[in-house]
Amino acid sequence: MLYLNLRPVFDLRGIENPYSFLVKAGFSSYNAHKLLNTRNYTFQLLHIEKLCRILACTPNDLLCWVPASDDLISETHPLQELRSRIMAGNWKKTMKTIPLSQLRELAKMIEDQKGK
Repeated sequence: MLYLNLRPVFDLRGIENPYSFLVKAGFSSYNAHKLLNTRNYTFQLLHIEKLCRILACTPNDLLCWVPASDDLISETHPLQELRSRIMAGNWKKTMKTIPLSQLRELAKMIEDQKGK
């Protein structure tokens, strides 16, 4: 089953109050609550596009796939890329523990990517 997995993206973007963030971005209170607190079986592509725009991501970053227990999809099937992926949880804490030399390397890699 496909579902929206927004928490990791909010964490990586440093968004501490996703509900307020979504409402300020123009989602209704109802839709913000629904996106954050339920496993939606239906959602509008317009909402996915809006989420991608405001979070600077792709739909693949927002979607997660959990196969049913009787699912026989091969390990090479493209849906496997959307299996529950653990993304960096608390990046602020991680950044505090990385040696300064590695932070410099990371900053250089980011700058190099921005230039492309």
